[in-house]
Amino acid sequence: LNKHSSMAQKRLSHLLNQLNADYQSSNLSTQSCGSRLSTKELREKWKDSSVNVDELRFILDHDNIAIRNGLRKLLVDDPIFIPQYHLSLSQERELALARLKKFTDTKLFSVKNFIDNPRAIFAAHEIAGYADGSMATKMTVQFNLFGGTVLKLGTNRHHKDG
Repeated sequence: LNKHSSMAQKRLSHLLNQLNADYQSSNLSTQSCGSRLSTKELREKWKDSSVNVDELRFILDHDNIAIRNGLRKLLVDDPIFIPQYHLSLSQERELALARLKKFTDTKLFSVKNFIDNPRAIFAAHEIAGYADGSMATKMTVQFNLFGGTVLKLGTNRHHKDG
């Protein structure tokens, strides 16, 4: 953990130095509001960022990178995760359940991760929140409340298919 933490700190320091150089050269604190970049100019500047996005994602993710990347890929590739609007309550519930099934079908994480890698569950929850708050809530109920209880209080008979 210390080796990873040290490496992440070095990477973060490098990225912050890149960003800091951009901010220092622009000296925004001494400029009047009228001389700052327009919204259009700012958006163009953002597109041309010198920040390594993959490096920043690695630092921010900090653990269970393969799980996070696999779940992000699912969100992009599977059309079930395309936002849908103006649904009835029952349709929203069914959609959240269908999305959760797709999420768990990846087999990238398991309720048993509470024993051997609890951060895997937390990483999955974090990515679930990107897609659908209702799905993330269902996941919390199923994994944390129900699954965690069975895992903690159940016997080997309960754990064998988990």
